Amino acid sequence: MKPIIEAKLTKQEIQQIKKKYKIGSKIKINKLSNRPLQKPGLLGNIEKVDNFGKIVVRYKTLGTITLTEGVDEFELL
Repeated sequence: MKPIIEAKLTKQEIQQIKKKYKIGSKIKINKLSNRPLQKPGLLGNIEKVDNFGKIVVRYKTLGTITLTEGVDEFELL
């Protein structure tokens, strides 16, 4: 598997991601870019969006997973 090279986000882009993905919102994960997902459709809650624009989601069965908009496949519920 080739590594994914991600572009550095501007402060404005990070603020837009933080505005879109609010803490406590539900997310359904469909596919991860860096590893296989055992259960597509897994539901979790947004714990935070970090200063790099990464979306940290807490799942009951997996702990936390960090998602990247435009790289991982997920949907806001």
